[in-house]
Amino acid sequence: MGGEVVYLHWLTQNPCFIRGAILLVGLGSKDRYYYNVIVKPGFRGQGIGRTAQQQFLVLAANEGIERLISYIESENRCAQHVFQLLGYEILTKVWSYRMMGIRYGNYYNADSGALIRRFMNRCEQQYYWI
Repeated sequence: MGGEVVYLHWLTQNPCFIRGAILLVGLGSKDRYYYNVIVKPGFRGQGIGRTAQQQFLVLAANEGIERLISYIESENRCAQHVFQLLGYEILTKVWSYRMMGIRYGNYYNADSGALIRRFMNRCEQQYYWI
């Protein structure tokens, strides 16, 4: 057919570790972690990502998935906007702390909605959405 891939995302039902936020996400049986949503740069701004994600939400619901969880970096305003248009809610902001090159992180349990934080020195604090 001669086409090219312009949209991509990953999905997992397994607990996953988000390296940037030092966060381990535990998922229930009807939860999925949805990540690395990418639209090829030359095709951005045309509604491709939003359309693909809307179709994905329908497919996920048909498969019995009840909750999709994603992680968006705080400075990624475009992704935040698209996800909010699709009805995603901000559950919490996850803080990551770095002390002398070692980060101390968090565990997010999707079933209970609990975020367990391990706080250390507040050097280079960053936050992330989940």
